[in-house]
Amino acid sequence: MALSVIVAFIVFVSTIIVGVVLLIVKASKSSNKTSPVQMVVPGWYPGVNDPRFVRWYDGRQWTDRIQPRGTGTTAG
Repeated sequence: MALSVIVAFIVFVSTIIVGVVLLIVKASKSSNKTSPVQMVVPGWYPGVNDPRFVRWYDGRQWTDRIQPRGTGTTAG
């Protein structure tokens, strides 16, 4: 009878250990899914299609505003 109690205790402790390990693995995987937010500030950026031009980015999206590079670009 004492042997069956010891075996039951070992199974119980092993189950708890496995459960904790699985929770840790799950938590580490879910925390890796979030990527840091990279904010791009509004401004003139080199044109992708033609490096002779710059294009205005308003902080949310690219605009239709394009001008030749090096023409004294200022914000907005």
